[in-house]
Amino acid sequence: MLGAFRDGHIVGGTAGIPFALTVPGGELPVRGVASVWVSPAWRGRGFLRDLMDAQLQRFVEDEVAAAVLIASEPGIHRRFGFGVASLTARVRIASSARPSLAEAEAGEIELGQRDTGVHASIEIYERVRQTVPGMLDRGDGWWEYSYPTAGIDDDEPTLFALHHGADGEHDGYAAYSVQAGWSDEGRPDNTLRMHELVAETPRAYGALWSYCLGLSLCGRVVAENRPVDEPLLHMLAAPEAMRLSVVDGLHVRILDVPAALSARRYSARGEVVLSVRDDAGGWAGGTWLVEGDPEAAACTSTRRSPDLALDAGALACVYLGGSSFDALHWAGLVEELRPGGIRRADELFSWPRAPWLPWDY
Repeated sequence: MLGAFRDGHIVGGTAGIPFALTVPGGELPVRGVASVWVSPAWRGRGFLRDLMDAQLQRFVEDEVAAAVLIASEPGIHRRFGFGVASLTARVRIASSARPSLAEAEAGEIELGQRDTGVHASIEIYERVRQTVPGMLDRGDGWWEYSYPTAGIDDDEPTLFALHHGADGEHDGYAAYSVQAGWSDEGRPDNTLRMHELVAETPRAYGALWSYCLGLSLCGRVVAENRPVDEPLLHMLAAPEAMRLSVVDGLHVRILDVPAALSARRYSARGEVVLSVRDDAGGWAGGTWLVEGDPEAAACTSTRRSPDLALDAGALACVYLGGSSFDALHWAGLVEELRPGGIRRADELFSWPRAPWLPWDY
């Protein structure tokens, strides 16, 4: 933790938390930025800039390749070299819009309370985490943070629907609570608030959604932190019943370009030279040769002429495969210096699974 002080009083602070970030085809140790604040009485005095610069410098000294954060005010972090590396969806759907596939069958779904549900979910989450870019490892303390053992949600207790696979082992979970409500006619009109739904297989995914949408007396399901490529949309007979809005998800700040880009894998074999500008600290600045491969990767400093020019924030946006160089080119954030450079870069950096983090820290 770092603090900003004036006349012996603390006026701001920030914290850094170690995580393991799943990247395409691999994993990268990172630091999570959290608890960033400046007293309203001391805003506009440069304390935020000093705190973030000091914190990122500390990460660099600790040989951390990248920092991540979930933004409460998304607009302020790009000045520090962060970029939106993943998006997250908010879903609202009427319970009458049942999936047309993978209806839950008797015996597949087991309903559990907090302790049973968390115990099973920990193992499922960790297996899924290894395959989905953007997910963070999650120790026991974070599960307690997400689902406290007692006290704060007694009126709407969290329940866990656990799915049994063909081998009898759990392979998916949905954590949810039910908010009581009544219609104008005096009939039950509850809302199921889905906290998480994580599944290893399409069968588990479809069965859990079918279970949640089929609960009696619930008129709708509301879910946050859903993947932007939510498969449920394609499973509904009436997809127009699903309302999906997209917001920023995980922000990434690359500090050590060779370490970060060598840690991930690439969808094709090839190379691209990136000229990266870093006006916020300079740690990511330079000209970098990325040699990509589905099985291995390397990134080194080079004197070769670059194919593309971009800043550190734009590099963060494409790092997990959540955005394309082409989209950033149209947004004015990537300059193509050599014909075909954008196409080659997108062939390398694209990834089949959209990055996703199903919880907030």
